[in-house]
Formats: sequence, C-alpha cells, structure tokens
Amino acid sequence: MVITIRGSTIDCISKRQGSVSNSTAASELKAMLVAVHKTTVVRTLFAEIGVTLDPVRVLTDSQVALDMLKRGHPSTATKHLAQVYYEVKEAETNGMCVFTHTPGVDNISDIATKPLTRVPFTKHRDNMLNDLGPKLTYAETLTGVQAGE
Repeated sequence: MVITIRGSTIDCISKRQGSVSNSTAASELKAMLVAVHKTTVVRTLFAEIGVTLDPVRVLTDSQVALDMLKRGHPSTATKHLAQVYYEVKEAETNGMCVFTHTPGVDNISDIATKPLTRVPFTKHRDNMLNDLGPKLTYAETLTGVQAGE
C-alpha cells in the first residue's frame, strides 16, 4: 500500500496479512481496511495542525471488492467478512474515504507485492518517488554515469 498526498508519497506498507484469505476479494477488502486505518491516522495528524483533508481516495484493482461495497451489505458467501466489510463501508459512508477502481497496470502498490519487469517497476518507482526529473537510461542507472560526463 502506498499513501500519497498531492502526488508525494508519505507512507508505504508491504506486509503479509495476519490470516489466509479464500479469495482475492477478501484479501483486497482486508487491505482496504488497513488503508482506512492508515488514513484515519493521517487525517487525525492533519486535523491537529488545523488542516482539513478531502475524502481520501483509495484505489484498488479489485472490482469484486468494490462491488461488495456497492451492494450495501455482505452476501451470504461473505458473511465471514462482515466486520471488515462494515468498517470499510462506514469509512465510505462517513465521507472519510472514496474507493475507486484502478486498472492493475496502474496499481502503484504492485511494486511492493509482486515481481515486476523493468518497465512497470520503473514506472511505479518513479510515481511513488514523485520523480519528475530527467530519466536515466538503463546503462546510466547501472554505471551511475550520465551520458556526456
């Protein structure tokens, strides 16, 4: 999970979940709950210095987890996730978070959860580090010497 404010990364978390999930939707819902908890801390910190934040946009590449939230209640197949579901739903209902879909290729958190080839790794790394400077070639990155030096 990567938390950014106005394009700048302020926190990055990657760890195993405490329990094994039977589906990717369950895993994503649990990750969304971690995002809710992290954003609560960030919102509280900013409130203490007098800054009010807009609802936090939480991106997920799981359409199934978003469909669960849109449904308005857990289904019989997801009853075991009721506590997680209702806590995430409460954050959405209270206007604290807005949950939206992002295509998997644009999911910046992939850098911390799976092996990536060089092109997506570089894209996500640069987004996470808010790297707007000149891009080095692969050879320049390996040698540490820029062309023309």
